[in-house]
Amino acid sequence: MWSLKALRLLSVVGLVLAVVGPVPALSPTAIALTSQYETLQADKPQLASAQQPQPLRTQSPVAAHTIHLKSGDVTPGTPDLPALNQLARSDGGRVHVLLQLDFIPRETAKAEYEKYGVKLLAYVPDYAWIASVPANDPAAALNVPGITWVGPLTANDKLDPAIVKGEWGSWNLA
Repeated sequence: MWSLKALRLLSVVGLVLAVVGPVPALSPTAIALTSQYETLQADKPQLASAQQPQPLRTQSPVAAHTIHLKSGDVTPGTPDLPALNQLARSDGGRVHVLLQLDFIPRETAKAEYEKYGVKLLAYVPDYAWIASVPANDPAAALNVPGITWVGPLTANDKLDPAIVKGEWGSWNLA
């Protein structure tokens, strides 16, 4: 026997079809265009880690998104190459930076970035990440496709301004 929910759903679908009308079938032209689009998408070159990276960017992205840190908002501009070069070390280690991408990556893209030595660690709104990059040349991350800005990450970037000012709530005092 039909449940009450199923009957309600069928009546809603019937009302929608009565108002909107039947959905037209795709014309042969629409089917041909869809097929051509799918062929173009299949032929579109995909980024492979063996490809050469783009040249070093010295200008900010066209549509920079504001990055929201605990210490305040940052609007990326031209990357500060001297500040990134100050992070460089020759010990073969890694350093943490703040970087911004031109998209939100899925797991496949994150794995591709790791092939370039960029490990995305924690998302920071908007379109930014705390990332780990090779310490020998942190500015090299700017050569990786999709990365639009890189900047140093300091301890103060992670602190609430009230803590920096020494303003503690009563719950913090024992």
